[in-house]
Amino acid sequence: MPTTPQVHCLVTLTDQLGRQYRSRIEDVGDGLLVLARPLDLPVEHEFGIGAPVLVSWSDPAGIIEADTELLDSQLPGRIGCWLVRELGPYRIQQRREFVRVPVPGLARISVPAAESGQPGMPLSARLVTISEAAVRCALPAEQAVGIDLGDPVTVQFALSGNDFQLSASVLKLQPARHEDRVVELVLLFEVDEPTAAELRRLVFAEQLRQRSEERARANLGR
Repeated sequence: MPTTPQVHCLVTLTDQLGRQYRSRIEDVGDGLLVLARPLDLPVEHEFGIGAPVLVSWSDPAGIIEADTELLDSQLPGRIGCWLVRELGPYRIQQRREFVRVPVPGLARISVPAAESGQPGMPLSARLVTISEAAVRCALPAEQAVGIDLGDPVTVQFALSGNDFQLSASVLKLQPARHEDRVVELVLLFEVDEPTAAELRRLVFAEQLRQRSEERARANLGR
């Protein structure tokens, strides 16, 4: 099981834009961590009080993550230290390159015609998960006929009230595990870094929102 980090343990701090900074544990309290202010934190990337901070560190169980929020950056007698409050239990980091979150809603997928290259009739697919790099969606198997791995597509969807229309390619195409005659597609985005950064920010924010709702429901059930 994940354990509480030890004093002087090296940690990584990740902000809501996905930017990472190096730090270490200076003290551990009841649901609180005292962190060294990151030495590699640029002035323009200053964290504000209440800002979400994802803290991660190495443990025999693997890479451990904790959602926290910054309570104070000016501690009496502790120059250069931050106080953060843990927002939930520790967890083992997802072991994949990009964080994915489940999302509701629909995506519209346009597949160019093989002969003309012109966009075909848009297909409506149910969103499943999304990351900064790809979206997974599901649609009836009969609508997926003719779609092949590597096909270029255009995909439209909304995330946290932001609309996207992106070029992508079919990375995976497979039957849904728990639904008959349903196919799941993984569409790999072809985007520039500013768009990837915006998706990363929204995915991270959505992840925090969902975890906050889960904690609220758990508290109501006590």
